[in-house]
Amino acid sequence: MARRVIRDAIARLRTAEGPIAFEFFAIEEDAPAFAEWLASHQWPVMGSGGVLWVEAGRCVAREIAAGQAGVEGIVRGTEALWGETAPLPL
Repeated sequence: MARRVIRDAIARLRTAEGPIAFEFFAIEEDAPAFAEWLASHQWPVMGSGGVLWVEAGRCVAREIAAGQAGVEGIVRGTEALWGETAPLPL
């Protein structure tokens, strides 16, 4: 379910008017290398369906369960960070 939500949110973000420039990477949550990578950045292990928004090597937001957030939640979260109306960093 989470993969479908993410796939649909990405499609929506890429085809929206004034699309946001971003890269998306899917990582197998059960892979040992993934757990090591999270630990190396001191980020929490999120489990199945987790989403991390990363900017310049820093986790700026997270969603524990993409399936629960839904397409709208993922789109809103991304737009809040990097959309045209997003606040400028200090």
